[in-house]
Amino acid sequence: MKTNEILPIENIRIGLQANNKKDLLKKMCELAAKSGKIENLEEVKKKVIERENLMTTGIGQGVALPHAKTNAVKGIVGAFAKLKENVDFNSIDSKPVKYVYLLVGRENNTGMHLRVLSRASRILHNEKNISELDKCRTEQAILDFFVQMEEDE
Repeated sequence: MKTNEILPIENIRIGLQANNKKDLLKKMCELAAKSGKIENLEEVKKKVIERENLMTTGIGQGVALPHAKTNAVKGIVGAFAKLKENVDFNSIDSKPVKYVYLLVGRENNTGMHLRVLSRASRILHNEKNISELDKCRTEQAILDFFVQMEEDE
């Protein structure tokens, strides 16, 4: 799947504010719902929080990749936020997060879900790429960044 199919511009937000990790996860699910691909928002929130409770998805370097699988979505849906203020996420490096990329896929599509999650992880676990994201001032610039990364693979 192409980036703009998973992460439409309406699912990207610069300056998202959250009080804590749980609030952030809920707001990311609400952002993902803007795509129209979420059939049951409360179920998606529940699954994302359940998955996060198993083990942190804060991968370090100020990045979190929360994800879940549920049949409450149509296909794969993503949301990306550059936070206004960093949020403690119990990340593996103990640093708060600034960037959050949520990914929710259907239960029966594990292969595609893992490929998309792996691509996002490769992109966001790279200091040079994080530096480029820091320069993005618009949602369109962030989308263009991810599309370019996909084309470069």
